[in-house]
Amino acid sequence: MSTNASDEIDLGALIGSVKELFKGVLVSIFNGINFVFRNWIILLVLIVLGAVLGYFLQDDDNLPQTAKVVIRTNYDSAEYAYNALDLLLEKSKEKDLDFLAKNGFRSDSIEIKNIETQAIVSFNDITSKYEPNDRNLDALLKNIDFEEEIDKINSFKTAYKFHTVEFSLSSYASNETIDKVMDYLNNQKLIQELSTVGKQTIMENIERNDKTFAQINTILDNYSKGQPLPSPSSQIFVVDKNFNISNMLELKMELQKENRALKEELVFSDKTVIKLSDQSVYADDGGLLGNKMIIYPFLLVFFFLFFAWIRNMYKYLKGIAQS
Repeated sequence: MSTNASDEIDLGALIGSVKELFKGVLVSIFNGINFVFRNWIILLVLIVLGAVLGYFLQDDDNLPQTAKVVIRTNYDSAEYAYNALDLLLEKSKEKDLDFLAKNGFRSDSIEIKNIETQAIVSFNDITSKYEPNDRNLDALLKNIDFEEEIDKINSFKTAYKFHTVEFSLSSYASNETIDKVMDYLNNQKLIQELSTVGKQTIMENIERNDKTFAQINTILDNYSKGQPLPSPSSQIFVVDKNFNISNMLELKMELQKENRALKEELVFSDKTVIKLSDQSVYADDGGLLGNKMIIYPFLLVFFFLFFAWIRNMYKYLKGIAQS
């Protein structure tokens, strides 16, 4: 019986403590709101003062900048482009002004603070390197979970043609900085060699296909007229009763398709690394936290309320100590 009474007293005491705590919180909130209303003129002055101070101290010319561009890498040059960008970033962080000036950048200040690259995933870029029945391609695709193993997909980033490059720039940078980066990439010795060999190879393939295409047309014309098929020797004529015209037409279509693709590649073959999107270097103000006209009023009001709370706590504790 005494145990039940003790439990009821403890429960009642707990409920009473909770009520007192809740009441104390409500009283504190009320006092805070009342303090704000009583000092609204001071708070308004602080807000206006902070906004004016932020307006005059906001220096857009010294804000960091960002830029994001899409590039295309030809002739399997992505790995060389990535390595060149890594070297440029390293030299920028080391403030190697001699290296930067040698490659067309400013010699009196650092323009680039950070470079982040990301491949634009295209499985056509990977599968085009394999034959249709290549077992290595089957094994590659089976081992990739497209949703859960995106890191594995990105591990092939140098196999893709299209990439996004995001720059963090200093206030000294401009749109010309991105053009300097593109010139820097295309002036790399290995990348220049790839460009020369790659463009020559494309033109040779187009020329070879054109010759083969012309030979096929000659064969088809002679076949349609019932004339002997031409042979490498001008003194020998071949009459092939088993001549398969469907295979010849299929080969002709394949050559047409291949030449069309090669000519499309030739359009982008002037440079190894091509900028596809128009860059736009813009100031990175850091959002609300970077706007001094917002952050300064907030800080002034915060410090005013904080020191007012410290003052009230001091009075409260002093009263406890005296009593």
